[in-house]
Amino acid sequence: MNDNKVMNMAADNIRILAASMVEKAKSGHPGGAMGGADFINTLYSEFLVYDPENPAWEGRDRFFLDPGHMAPMLYSQLALIGKYTLEDLKNLRQWGSVTPGHPEREIERGIENTSGPLGQGHTFAVGAAIAAKFLKARLGDVMNQTIYAYISDGGVQEEISQGAGRIAGNLGLDNLIMFYDANDIQLSTKTEVVTSEDTAKKYEAWGWYVQKIDGNDVDQIREAIKKAQAEKERPSLIIGHCVMGKGARKADNSSYESNCATHGAPLGGDAYINTMKNLGADPENPFQIFPEVKEMYAKRAEELKKICAERYAAKAEWAKANPEKAAQLEEWFSGKAPKIDWSKVEQKAGSATRSASAAVLGQLAEQVPNMICASADLSNSDNTNGFLKKTHDIVRGDFSGAFFEAGVAELTMACCCIGMALHGGVIPACGTFFVFSGAAREVHLDPRCLPCW
Repeated sequence: MNDNKVMNMAADNIRILAASMVEKAKSGHPGGAMGGADFINTLYSEFLVYDPENPAWEGRDRFFLDPGHMAPMLYSQLALIGKYTLEDLKNLRQWGSVTPGHPEREIERGIENTSGPLGQGHTFAVGAAIAAKFLKARLGDVMNQTIYAYISDGGVQEEISQGAGRIAGNLGLDNLIMFYDANDIQLSTKTEVVTSEDTAKKYEAWGWYVQKIDGNDVDQIREAIKKAQAEKERPSLIIGHCVMGKGARKADNSSYESNCATHGAPLGGDAYINTMKNLGADPENPFQIFPEVKEMYAKRAEELKKICAERYAAKAEWAKANPEKAAQLEEWFSGKAPKIDWSKVEQKAGSATRSASAAVLGQLAEQVPNMICASADLSNSDNTNGFLKKTHDIVRGDFSGAFFEAGVAELTMACCCIGMALHGGVIPACGTFFVFSGAAREVHLDPRCLPCW
């Protein structure tokens, strides 16, 4: 456990970098990034397990960012672990830069998902958690990992959160921990103008383990993550009451916190200068990482090397004892197309296209052991049950099946399948009727996810 003084300094460092990125770009969203800095710093400095030298390690934890407009927070955090340079941060939103306005998937830099449309990023995380459970059921503890997600007020308000929350709770995805940045501020209003729901009770009703904390208190964040990790039956939601624009000051040096104006625009002029001074930065040279913060993350890198060495050693022992499973793991994460004997597909002349699809899916179910097929309550109508007849449903406590029943939720289904593909190791396919596919097409389908319409 790190010293809280240095932890708070690191969070302020993220705030400084995030606000400065937006200021230099003359465009962006500083407020949310400044509010969420404490959580993401605590997660990366003490909990998230990844290999600094092998970003694509299949056994790593994964972090999915839902609010893509909070890219400055993620880029700043990733700069602290050496994935981005300070020069990269200075080029936020510039043509050809590696720091676009919304993050784009790049595993080498630690970005697990492209994010933009609110609600989709955390639904990707639900899909990734399903994939992790599916793989663990087949390969064992070598695929023991935690999926973390970060969601904002807007993501909770988006309708897709209904499907994601329902599915995660119904399946008991205890490997999913989601932080909800509840700062009560959105782009144009305070949240109280548009919603009065009890979000905690809603998620509890779906079967989630819910905690409420001060989202800017490192001790409370730390304790909440530990409790979430200890939960073995339910997905976890940590509702962190964060301060939008934490540490921000106006031109007259009064508080600029909890103000809609900080959500989607640079702090500007004297407000930016006063904010930098308040957070301990040099306004003339803000793109710096404090020495104490560098030291803390260097220490974490060494800790991760030891953790990964232990995990790799355990994997080697597992591979010796399970050579067939080890070969499967390597093949499934290789990105190579599976070997399929298409001659075994038997088609009847004049059959409907959905019947022809069912014949193909039946063979895929038999020949591709890492394939998951999904339907939005239409399997016996769109004939995705051609796959289902050769396996069984994925259900709470039993992920040995390979059919994902999404319920009546085409967009949620598509996003979950993309999350499975983003996780890696599985080949997802989702089916529906063409007329319903419009809902699913609201998301850009990952090329590794096979639509069946």
